[in-house]
Amino acid sequence: MDKKEVLEIHEVNEELFNLPLEEYILTFDDGLYTQYQYINELAKINTRKIFFISTWIVCPTLSLQSKEHIQCDAAHEYFFETGDAMHYMTWDQIREIAETPNCEIGGHSHYHRDIETMEHKNKRSFFNRDTRLMKKAFSEELGNQPKAFCFPYNYTEVLYNCVLQKYGFTEFFGKGRLRAYSLLEPR
Repeated sequence: MDKKEVLEIHEVNEELFNLPLEEYILTFDDGLYTQYQYINELAKINTRKIFFISTWIVCPTLSLQSKEHIQCDAAHEYFFETGDAMHYMTWDQIREIAETPNCEIGGHSHYHRDIETMEHKNKRSFFNRDTRLMKKAFSEELGNQPKAFCFPYNYTEVLYNCVLQKYGFTEFFGKGRLRAYSLLEPR
């Protein structure tokens, strides 16, 4: 893995570009549309960029996609209440990012469930099913399988890690990443 520190980014806006982004590995969680909206500017930054996608939370078509700048939490809340993924990227946009130099797609689960609150007895079967569904979606939509994975809500668990390794994931992200916008806050 690269020796650079890793930044955790959800929403992208102009303010982000005030940071020395080339000094970090940039990780983008959740596949929000705003991440795609700035892909041309992001592509100019000479550093590794990983876009972590939850394969169930993808906008089905460009005509249904909202161009609204929305906070990640609000986008999640809207999706989980309505099932409408209008604040997220489409598969065409995800494919475009995957073909952009220094950019790659990583796994972020299929359902993006909060596993911390899940009953232990259900976890193993859920991890296996969720990971199979994620891998199937990536295979069908991208024609390949990511090797990098970011835990939803940054919650890691040994059992989850073991299941992911069984399915070929070799690089893991979650806690320990720096929150990009915390670098902009006054100290």
